[in-house]
Amino acid sequence: MKSLELDAHLNPDSTLTVPADVAAQIRTDQALHVILAMPDSEEDGDWNRFAIEQFFAGDDPGDIVYSAERSAVSRFKDLNGTGRAADASRTQG
Repeated sequence: MKSLELDAHLNPDSTLTVPADVAAQIRTDQALHVILAMPDSEEDGDWNRFAIEQFFAGDDPGDIVYSAERSAVSRFKDLNGTGRAADASRTQG
């Protein structure tokens, strides 16, 4: 079964308008199964927006230990692949 997704609002005459680009993908002789999904309440929408804002807000200062661990791993990987820093005296020949 093919799915198409669109955002819509109920028109004053209790109909939904299907955008032309979506309608172009539907044959007029084709039966459709329609499911409408909507927030339970305005409060649910507020919680969803809050969660998304918090997710993209960045690391919490309390998570600094994880950031420090990540940067230590990054420094380790940058060490010529040997696990030790490059030393000019060792490379002289």
